[in-house]
Amino acid sequence: MNELLTFSGQILVLVGALMGAGGGLRYFLEPVLKRRRLRKVMATGVWLSCYELRRHLEEIKRRLTESKSADGTRDALLKIPRHDFKNRPDWFVKWGYLSMITAYRIAAFSSWMRIYQTAVLQALVTTTWSNFISELFQKFDSYKVAASRNTVLWYNYIDAIGEKMIVTVGEFSSPLKFSEFCKKYAEDKEFLFYFDQLHMFIHFMGVNDRKWSERYPGVLTDMIHALQEIEDFMSTSKENLLTKFQPKERSRSASAELSKDLGEPPQ
Repeated sequence: MNELLTFSGQILVLVGALMGAGGGLRYFLEPVLKRRRLRKVMATGVWLSCYELRRHLEEIKRRLTESKSADGTRDALLKIPRHDFKNRPDWFVKWGYLSMITAYRIAAFSSWMRIYQTAVLQALVTTTWSNFISELFQKFDSYKVAASRNTVLWYNYIDAIGEKMIVTVGEFSSPLKFSEFCKKYAEDKEFLFYFDQLHMFIHFMGVNDRKWSERYPGVLTDMIHALQEIEDFMSTSKENLLTKFQPKERSRSASAELSKDLGEPPQ
């Protein structure tokens, strides 16, 4: 249906221009077609960010269950920038990397959800597409429930950290890049403190205490399942521009392993 509308709109603009009466048509149709293209780009951003977060959480879960990597991974997750950063920018990509990249992936996915939801409110909605959006928004809700149930990552805070990450250039919005995310932590105390609760959530993933160690593995499992549902739903969608893109699975080194060559963190 979307392809038909796009094709028909393009034909109408062309015919109108050729007949000398396209000014009004073009004024009406071009913004609609442009918004539709932008929405597809944003939907692709949602899917790719979803994939990256799911794979990242799966890797954390795997490492927490392996005897060789569990202690190092826990130690890396326990780090909180507000306490451990010590005004060392290199901390973000050395001793604090696992904590930072985990926070970034969670916040970036939240940001893409908010960006896409806003784009939908500006779109021309057909009945068929409305059904797709309703189901996708339901899956977004399931993810936020999975992440927030019995945790310190509150439901509405998930939206809030996403909104804090949004950068808009012209008509296109996207999350902050990872380098800018780290720079904001270093230079903007309000931004650093705003994300402190997210780091508390990550911290509790690593706490080796019965109260938390029995709760958070289940939360991780539920988040991964909810992300997989979103990913599968969007992977065949005509909204996703990367339907044929199959990212290669790759091994990821936890900062706990990398830190063996880094020496002691800043005191």
